[in-house]
Amino acid sequence: MFKNTENSSRANVSLLMHGTMLMFASSYLFVLVNPLNSIIKTIYNETYMERNGVAMSKSTWAVYLSLTSSFFIIGGLVGGLGMQFILKITSRKRLMQLAHVINILSVILIAGVGKITESYEVFIVGRFVGGICFGLSFNLPSLMVSETSIKQKQNFWQSIISVSSCCGILFAVIMGNDKVLGSLTLWPVAFSIGALPSIVYLITSLFLPDIPYDVLHRLGKQEALNVLRTLRNGSKELIHQEYELLQPDIELTRKIGIIEILSIQNYN
Repeated sequence: MFKNTENSSRANVSLLMHGTMLMFASSYLFVLVNPLNSIIKTIYNETYMERNGVAMSKSTWAVYLSLTSSFFIIGGLVGGLGMQFILKITSRKRLMQLAHVINILSVILIAGVGKITESYEVFIVGRFVGGICFGLSFNLPSLMVSETSIKQKQNFWQSIISVSSCCGILFAVIMGNDKVLGSLTLWPVAFSIGALPSIVYLITSLFLPDIPYDVLHRLGKQEALNVLRTLRNGSKELIHQEYELLQPDIELTRKIGIIEILSIQNYN
């Protein structure tokens, strides 16, 4: 329908930031624990010996390893299921900023407080906080990309999200290697790298335009049109036609919730 409309350069920068930073960071921190497994075991064992005077048994280590892994998944459930409710009180962009702040907090807890205190409880809490960011990363980037890009380019940008996840996983395997940063002295550096994409996003987001859907919902027609003109290269008529499709989408979203999705056959 909008074949003569293209994403502007600002739109492409926004799509790159929205689609890659959170997914890369959360995937990196999710996988990083695997190559650092032996390091984590050593840290846990040393702390356990200081507290109890004996080495940690295999069964005890298995329990703490399970807690470290499962609390990340629990955090993911909290983030994934909670996104819909958070979006009722804030915008997409602000939630994305909050997700990156949560990611940085996770890194601080693990690589900072966890390193200083040598407490596996802090490590587990940090993993739970990181899991919240991980849960958000599976929904929020796709939502923001679909509401920022023109329809013809949405498939491309959705694929970029998947590519960024794969890059985060690959980078975690490399950085966690014992020949790189996977040592008792450098493991905090390996975790700290996971905060860099979030720092980049938070700085860049100050200059990124808002999502048109949010602007129309909260500020009205004129502001939404101004944002669309920033995100598109095309005639005013085509931009106005795209704007006209936003209002029905908002009304439809207001009517559809979890109950409707589960109860109405067309959404099953």
